Amino acid sequence: MKRVVLILSLILAASLSTAAPSKKIEEKKEAAPAAPATSESTTATEVIEQARAAIHRPSAEAIASYNKGTSLLMEKKFAEARTELEATVNGDPKFAEAHNNLAHILRKQGELNYAKALEHYNTALELKPLMAEAYMYRGVLYVQMGKMDLAKADLEKLRSMKVRGMRLAAELDAVITTGREKEPEQFFGVVSKLDENGRRIRREGEGRAMRGGMRGENGGGRRATETNPVDPPAATPEVKAETKQ
Repeated sequence: MKRVVLILSLILAASLSTAAPSKKIEEKKEAAPAAPATSESTTATEVIEQARAAIHRPSAEAIASYNKGTSLLMEKKFAEARTELEATVNGDPKFAEAHNNLAHILRKQGELNYAKALEHYNTALELKPLMAEAYMYRGVLYVQMGKMDLAKADLEKLRSMKVRGMRLAAELDAVITTGREKEPEQFFGVVSKLDENGRRIRREGEGRAMRGGMRGENGGGRRATETNPVDPPAATPEVKAETKQ
């Protein structure tokens, strides 16, 4: 009887010793799928940041100040425009468009303001990571600072974006190639004024100027294409003579 009990005890001990490792293996198998969590959480963070940027709506007062500053910018009254847009971003630090346009003014006011301009471009892109205008003129600023690798990085970012980004990519590429901006100034990377709901108001002729810029024309409207040498020629005198016959 004692032998039977001893044998049973040995069998039970052996079964327990073999069962324990299998349980650990099962635990490891269950834990394995947790690895991709990092990439998923990163993507979710980006989506949340973009959603927050889209939700932010400046106050009516901030929009009025921004529009005033942008109008002064377009008139090249940079000192007055800077004062107005600095007041805009001080009152509403999350106003991405105001940061972008203020950065343009600082860039135009000379090399001593380049570092400050870069700060505002970076802030604009932190608030709105898909703002093509900020990538375009930040790329121009990098060219002026002699940081060609960073300018080319912004160019690639624009190329990866949709229609607006592709159009501005053509302009930035031209600046990288030639080392200078177009004259007269086209304001490609300046965000237009906003309506009361925070939506952009398209500047008059903006679409035509952008298309013309991609073809390397001055002004780029319909009138420019009509005088383009590649357009079909008008009817020749010989054709008219045949018509009379």
